[in-house]
Amino acid sequence: AWLESILFLVAINMQRLPQAPSVIYVSGGFSRSDVLCQRLASITGVTVKRRDTREATLRGIAYLTANCPEGWEVDGENARFLPLNDEKLQQRFYAWDIAMKRWLDGDEQKDVCGEKTT
Repeated sequence: AWLESILFLVAINMQRLPQAPSVIYVSGGFSRSDVLCQRLASITGVTVKRRDTREATLRGIAYLTANCPEGWEVDGENARFLPLNDEKLQQRFYAWDIAMKRWLDGDEQKDVCGEKTT
């Protein structure tokens, strides 16, 4: 559940962008999971491309430190995940979003259906 909540946070942040990206590039530990990559594509409605790049953070820092040189070599695409219509995932996202809004509003004593909890 906590891994899925990371995807939900990414989706919320993407909804708040002035212009949504057309592609999400992922690398690193979590990106090795086909299931997580597919869910990310499905929950955001955006194609996810996984790159098999080791030390992606270090490479990004080096790129920025070098003042973003043209011709910087980027590893090729390893896998692509297209958005799918996953109704159960959408339902979990909707329930999570409601629960987070309630929690942020200080109303965490209610469950997803609005019933008081003990």
